[in-house]
Amino acid sequence: MNKFLLGVLTLVMFVSNAKACIDDNLEDTRNFNNCQKVAEQGKPVAQYQLGLMYQMGKGVQQDYHQTFYWWSRAAEQGNASAQHRLGYMYIQGYGVAQDYVMSHLWFNLASLNGDKSAAENREVVAARMSKTQIKQALSLAKEWIDKH
Repeated sequence: MNKFLLGVLTLVMFVSNAKACIDDNLEDTRNFNNCQKVAEQGKPVAQYQLGLMYQMGKGVQQDYHQTFYWWSRAAEQGNASAQHRLGYMYIQGYGVAQDYVMSHLWFNLASLNGDKSAAENREVVAARMSKTQIKQALSLAKEWIDKH
């Protein structure tokens, strides 16, 4: 029952946050400004969307450092999409130094939060890692979970 209520609450929060900053026209600077206001209020869906706008250069100049900043804020609040995207940034080295341990960490957390494709990506990055690196990534994931 608690998971059901949490799911409903999450959906309501997503819809209300999304209306504040998601527009069909991502090129619209006004939409970017609205999204930024909501993201600065700490709303993870808006933070994720703002990061997406920076990543794609929609309504704003493309900027991977800003992408990383906003996705990190959303990921810290448990946003699985942002966690997955951080994993991708680390595996590719977009806006950050390439780091398989951090990539595995974020893919793992996104997977634990229900993102099925993140589990597949975690296995892809794990194939590139040593056993020591995998152990380190799992330890970091445990620390993150314990902290949050």
